[in-house]
Amino acid sequence: HRSGDLLARIVGDVESLQNYFLRVFYPPIVLVLVFLVTILFTAYFSIEAALLLLLGLLLTTLVVPLVIGMKQRKIDYRVRSERGNLSTEVTEFLYGFRDLKIYQQVDDKEEALLKSADTYLLEQERENVHRLFSESANTFLSLLVSVSVLTVSAYFVSVQQLDGLFLAMLVMISLTLFENTSPMAAFPSYLQESRQAVTRLDEVMERKGNED
Repeated sequence: HRSGDLLARIVGDVESLQNYFLRVFYPPIVLVLVFLVTILFTAYFSIEAALLLLLGLLLTTLVVPLVIGMKQRKIDYRVRSERGNLSTEVTEFLYGFRDLKIYQQVDDKEEALLKSADTYLLEQERENVHRLFSESANTFLSLLVSVSVLTVSAYFVSVQQLDGLFLAMLVMISLTLFENTSPMAAFPSYLQESRQAVTRLDEVMERKGNED
């Protein structure tokens, strides 16, 4: 490995792994437990509302993260790759500046460095846009389920199959419950980030083991 790319792996990829337990491991477990308890509680008052919450659980914790994660894998790979290329270009420019100056290649190398930096910033921008889209889609589905719970509950109140006092309770449960889905919006991004980081670090360790 080139020294710049190796530095990017050791610093950037190790730093990425600090989010694993907080952003990847714990959120799904906590969210599923909270949803199951809430759905069982809601089912006592309205089976229909509980089914809508269950549908929202499947959409916001399985369907959306799965769809988003398929594209996130490619984006994160490009970000990691371009970060390694940029680190390599910076390292070569700094450590080889004397030779570049002697052979009058400073301008060409500087142009290549700026081009690599622009490419890396562009990939970062795409990653952030994709992450915001994931959060927006998750929020939209959460609000859609809450509105559906309100509509169904209001209908049962109108036909006197549900006490009107429970209408506000069910709506507040739905709104409060889906506030906990926010971490799942960023789940695909952090999951792919952790996977890419582990893969890149494993490549370094495997090569070191083969050399030994």
